[in-house]
Amino acid sequence: MPATDVLEEHLGKRVTRRLYVADQIEAITDPDVPHLVTYRRHARPRRADQHRLATITAGGNHHAVATVIAGGTAWHRMLTNRECARAQGFADEHEFVGNTAEVKRQIGNAVPVGIASWLGTRAANALTTTHLAA
Repeated sequence: MPATDVLEEHLGKRVTRRLYVADQIEAITDPDVPHLVTYRRHARPRRADQHRLATITAGGNHHAVATVIAGGTAWHRMLTNRECARAQGFADEHEFVGNTAEVKRQIGNAVPVGIASWLGTRAANALTTTHLAA
């Protein structure tokens, strides 16, 4: 699914100083379209409506959204914990316990819900098949 399916619709803050992701923001050519920017070397901006989020990790906050509006003003914000949780497959109703950093770690350490379900089903089938064959 494209990142726009999990993103909230707010621009963040206007860029008023040079950020680590400034080269990526300067490379955005589609005005008024949110782009995914990543706090990693040599990364490129990717349209959020055409690309999914990269892997959500527990080790830090590497994902951000940048939008350059018509006229050239740039806006930037980091992903919220809720957006990261949605990307991992958690429903908005799911409640996490802890402070912001602890919740971010929980989300990053989680196996995406769909993958966990798929793996669980396969493991149960394998155990059933093995047990029946014995």
